[in-house]
Amino acid sequence: MRLSLFAAAIVMAASLLVLNYALKEIWTSSRFTNVVSIANDIDTYGSVPNETLLASMDTLSAIADENVCRSDIVRAGMSLVLKDLDYRYQSEDVTSRSNGLIFAERYLRHALKCLPVDGNVWLRFAMVRYARTSNVDELAQLISMSQQLAPSDENVIFGRFTLWNSAPAQLQQDAATAYTADKDAVCSRKWNLVRKKIPDLCPKTS
Repeated sequence: MRLSLFAAAIVMAASLLVLNYALKEIWTSSRFTNVVSIANDIDTYGSVPNETLLASMDTLSAIADENVCRSDIVRAGMSLVLKDLDYRYQSEDVTSRSNGLIFAERYLRHALKCLPVDGNVWLRFAMVRYARTSNVDELAQLISMSQQLAPSDENVIFGRFTLWNSAPAQLQQDAATAYTADKDAVCSRKWNLVRKKIPDLCPKTS
């Protein structure tokens, strides 16, 4: 009898834990549904009104401040943060750019903590850190980490080539293994996304 009551208590406690988790997930989804929706619009249309992004800043801050680590929400928030940074760089307001970079770095540090094996997050963090410090040695370390974690993702490789070609030539030397791996990956596959942007990257074949 005592064993039956004990087993029933365990089942009830487990059920309450599952229910509590489910309710928490529902609440989290509801709270950040706007962030995911805006990110989907960015993916679909390429952009959203700047005012929409500005209105989402408090919610994006909450993701980092409250340690929200659900991957779909963190990745969606990253899309918004980077799009906001794009808008700020279209402006000549130096203060706005600086504030955007500071916030982007804070958010991406949170994203790295939540998604430490996501090569795209490492890439975006590398871009922001380089924009803030222009430190080629640090950039080499970060872009190499991105390459190790996302060695065959065409979109991420395309993003890395943005850095390979815009940073000083020293970057290709300091991160030679990663650069060679990216170049070999592009030249061994029919990846027109990169090849069209960098027509002389791969050796000509007869």
